[in-house]
Amino acid sequence: MNVGPDAVVVGGGVAGLTVALELARAEVRTTVVEPRAALGGATGAAGGILAPQFETDPADPLFPLLRDGRRGYGDFVRAVERASGRAVDFREDGLVIANLDPARTAAAERATERYRAHGLAAEVRDADAGHALVPGLGRVDSVLWLPDEASVDAQALAPALERCVAAAGVEIRRDRVVEVERRGDAVGGVALEHGVALPADLVFVAAGAWVDRIGGLADGGAPRLRPVRGQMMRVRGLEPVLPRQVADHAGCYALPRADGSAVVGSTMEEAGYAERPTDDGIEAIRDRVLAWLPGIADTSVVETWAGLRPFTPDGLPILGPDPAVAGLHYATGYARNGILIAPRAAGLVVAAALRSDPEDALLVELAPFSAGRFD
Repeated sequence: MNVGPDAVVVGGGVAGLTVALELARAEVRTTVVEPRAALGGATGAAGGILAPQFETDPADPLFPLLRDGRRGYGDFVRAVERASGRAVDFREDGLVIANLDPARTAAAERATERYRAHGLAAEVRDADAGHALVPGLGRVDSVLWLPDEASVDAQALAPALERCVAAAGVEIRRDRVVEVERRGDAVGGVALEHGVALPADLVFVAAGAWVDRIGGLADGGAPRLRPVRGQMMRVRGLEPVLPRQVADHAGCYALPRADGSAVVGSTMEEAGYAERPTDDGIEAIRDRVLAWLPGIADTSVVETWAGLRPFTPDGLPILGPDPAVAGLHYATGYARNGILIAPRAAGLVVAAALRSDPEDALLVELAPFSAGRFD
């Protein structure tokens, strides 16, 4: 008799591991299938900024998910650290955004009004106050100060979360899913790369940019994803002048780490599945960050890397059940927000999968992210 787990999670990044953790808490026998033994994908491309107000307007349909994800992140981190025995450098010391010219200052002031209308803390401060927050800041017109934002070391979080999931009884299988199998209109499990079948009553697709390489998903909306490369580097030499995370309005940032290094990123490149960093990409990051953090010129690069973020056509994640296949669920398309939204999104997706009659509030929260919205 071929006995499999009750649930298979396809993908072992932060999206898949948080789903597996929620399933384990619900006492669902679960296997995570992930071909990589090292960090990669969107998780590898993450800096770890936990900032709902960074690059997102309160009117955006994604904003409630970002906001709720941030509110629950401290509890999530503490649970992972306890179960894994590893620290993940969670910091709640705010985010400074550099406004390089008067036009950016005016835009930041308008944004501050919108944030405050939603009960969110935000303040535009002059250049002197900006330098008090980040001594290494260069010549700026002003800064947007978001005191409630946070950060986490994404490169430390991923292995800690994997250890936490394994401690909860989840099997992590190093293999590749090539197809989601069906029994009529219901999911039947997955087929692995070398012909092995893994039967399951529930399948959660959290494979990021590689979702469209998995067979058996043609009836749903999940295959409409594209990879966007993000390159990053770790540097040394910013310790005295970078006490907290700082970013610009073009998507670049610098985050201090507990070991004295700093993570600096990131690019947004349509490069297909090319996942290696390039000299041109790393140089472009340096040039952009130099405009507001001149000390970057004197740093030494410790390492460089890249990852692929999964983007949907509308930029929103795909969460919840497949519209045509019972037992098939999605937790993917997190774009640049995966580290922040993954714990909250996993809770919603698993709750919807395990409840025979999901409550109205849950269905409303998942509605903007339906897998069938592109049909």
